[in-house]
Amino acid sequence: MAETSIRLCCYIIRDDFGAIVEQVAKVLLQKGRLPLPLIARFAKYTLSKTRESLFILIQHNIVYWTETREGSRIGIYYSIEKDEILTRLNFGIYIKNANEWIGCRGASEIIRLMLLNGKTTFKKLVEKDLKISKKTSSKYRDVKEIFSKMIEKHYITPFNFTDSKSAQDKASEAEQRELAKVTNFIPTKKQVAEVKAKLAGDVDVDEAATGLKRKINAVTFDRPAKQRKGEEIFNEDQYFRVNYGKFNVKMRNTRFESFVGTRINNSAGLITKIILDISDDEKAEDTESRLISAQRIIKSIP
Repeated sequence: MAETSIRLCCYIIRDDFGAIVEQVAKVLLQKGRLPLPLIARFAKYTLSKTRESLFILIQHNIVYWTETREGSRIGIYYSIEKDEILTRLNFGIYIKNANEWIGCRGASEIIRLMLLNGKTTFKKLVEKDLKISKKTSSKYRDVKEIFSKMIEKHYITPFNFTDSKSAQDKASEAEQRELAKVTNFIPTKKQVAEVKAKLAGDVDVDEAATGLKRKINAVTFDRPAKQRKGEEIFNEDQYFRVNYGKFNVKMRNTRFESFVGTRINNSAGLITKIILDISDDEKAEDTESRLISAQRIIKSIP
């Protein structure tokens, strides 16, 4: 990693978490994947202090861990994600525009609190952060409605225990499991290629990348029947985190609208905004959006 990138990442970590956590992050940025004892040695901290720093970084989705078998024991290695650190520079933009992008007053405050916590449950958010004690209050219902809308629109995603492993490690583990089903010996190139192709087309693996199953009909944009009947769409004890990818897509779309409006005219910028808003439910990793009819665009013009 370039020295300038490491220095910038260290500045961000120090500003958000302090000098001790910065030193631990710096070791991982410079040395790469390491076990706890080596991180503590390079950082010149005790194991306890190093472990606490790693916990903070894991809580804020910056450090990932993986288990590696070493003979008869299992070692835990930690790695750091540079992009997760650099994304923190955009947090102010996320908070500023959350109300407009999500379409709910109060969304900005919820996003701010979730970014402050790294990952949190709805129950903790309501009781500890927003200080709402009564579930029958109108404020509780409003917050729950906003939270549900953010889940539906993929601005926040569920977080599970395995999500603290990097995407590369999870992909590698999935590949090893599939290969074990195919052969007990060293796999051939053909077998490896077939397993990789199977995993690439696996719907569950694709959905795990976003952390949420699709809940909106791609054609009608209607809510599913369960939601229309008022049933719960999320577990209040489930951990959630902000989906940076979704916010980054909205930032990109805003730049598109501004560019088209400047280069052509304001009307063209408005049409661009409408098209991007209609396809808003598309996943961040989709390379192409689905087709949108001219009639649909015309009906959406205010």
